Amino acid sequence: QNYQRICNSNNLNPHRVDNALGYFFYGWRSRNFEHICINLAIVLETLFSPSSSIELSHQIAFNVSRFVGENKEDRESIYDKIKKFYSLRSRIVHGGQTNNDDLYDNVPDVFHICAGVLKKILLDYKLAQIFCQDQNRQRLFKEWLFT
Repeated sequence: QNYQRICNSNNLNPHRVDNALGYFFYGWRSRNFEHICINLAIVLETLFSPSSSIELSHQIAFNVSRFVGENKEDRESIYDKIKKFYSLRSRIVHGGQTNNDDLYDNVPDVFHICAGVLKKILLDYKLAQIFCQDQNRQRLFKEWLFT
């Protein structure tokens, strides 16, 4: 509710974070790892998708790793997990065969990453403002490219 108050008081749009929270909840409540995977992908795309769809999985993995990674090694590990996760997501969405071991190994890691992302946004006034306005969000992503 804090982020909604922040967004509403500054004429910003809380729908992006609302959608991410909703799909995180759907993933949390699902009993099927493939459904969890799809819902978590929607969370990541809602919050970290770039303005273009070129190299989408790379850009989302990069943005997520910059957002939650604390150092170079941590960012690289998160980037690799998200890229592997997106490979699984693509197989599911496009009707390919998925390996249950890959799902069991990767989806819980991404679940924890998504939980950390949402916690960070909801507890930080400035981040809530950034994620409530697409222009600010895109500016943040662009800033990460050159730092």
